[in-house]
Amino acid sequence: MEDKAKAGGNRRSIRLRGADYSQPGIYFVTLCSDSRRPVFGRIETAEFIPTVLGKIVRECWVAIPDHFPRVSLDKFVIMPNHIHGLLVFGPVVGAQQCCALGRVQEPRVKAGSLAAIVRSFKAIVTRRAHDELRWQGEVWQRNYFEHIVREGELADTQRYIVENPKMWELDEDNPQRWSSEKKGAAVLRPYK
Repeated sequence: MEDKAKAGGNRRSIRLRGADYSQPGIYFVTLCSDSRRPVFGRIETAEFIPTVLGKIVRECWVAIPDHFPRVSLDKFVIMPNHIHGLLVFGPVVGAQQCCALGRVQEPRVKAGSLAAIVRSFKAIVTRRAHDELRWQGEVWQRNYFEHIVREGELADTQRYIVENPKMWELDEDNPQRWSSEKKGAAVLRPYK
C-alpha cells in the first residue's frame, strides 16, 4: 500500500462521489495549461488572440463531437492558460456491451465518460503540439475541474464562459498582474 501511495496511485479524487460522468447531462469543464502558463494566446481589448497552440486547442475542442457522437458542444472559451467549456451528453444509443475474450480488467476510465473525453482531448492536443510545434514538455496541468450543471444554472454558466475574456485583467493567473519580483515565482506556485 505504501508503494502505491508513493507512485501517485492514491490521489484524492475531486469527482462527485457516486456520480456517473457518462450519463446524459451538461458538464462544465475547465482544463489548465501546465503550471498555468499563458501558452494558448493572449487577451487584447477583451478578445482572445490565439497562438498556434491555441489554434490547435480550438481545432481539437470543436472536433470532440466527431469522435464522441453523443456529445455536443455548448459555449466554450479558450483563454491564455485555460479552456472553459460545456459538454452536453445525449442519451446512449445502441449496444453498450460486447463479449470479452478471456479475462478483462474493468477499465479505470469508462469509455464515453467525461474523463475519457478529457483524456482524449488532452492527448491529441499534446500529440499535435509535439509533432507540429516540436513542443517540449507538458501542455496540460494534471487533472481538470468539472461541475455537473443543474437545472437553473445553465444561463449563468454560459454567461461566465462568454464574459471570461472581459475578466482576464482581474484574473490572478494573468501574468500582466504579476509584479516584477513575483514574475519568476508565479509559474511555480502550486495548482489550486
